[in-house]
Amino acid sequence: MLTQSSGLRNRVRWFSAPRVLRVPMIKVIDSIQDETGEIQILSAALAFYALCKGTDINYIEVIEMIERMESHIDGPYANQFKAMMAYAKGELNG
Repeated sequence: MLTQSSGLRNRVRWFSAPRVLRVPMIKVIDSIQDETGEIQILSAALAFYALCKGTDINYIEVIEMIERMESHIDGPYANQFKAMMAYAKGELNG
């Protein structure tokens, strides 16, 4: 029996349009950027963890998927991804 959660797992597992992640990625960080660096990192991680646990999606698989996306950094979402890494390096490491 295909449940709603298993349908979501399949959509996450087979996701292939990283370009649509650009705006939501920026929105997430924009909403917490006034917090200190450790709060930004831990709150984003906690939200990610809760979303995965609540939907029975393996968070390690999601991280591995994102790491594979990073290997295609010259793709359509490269500018936002590079800007996010530069933000973390410049603003959060200070």
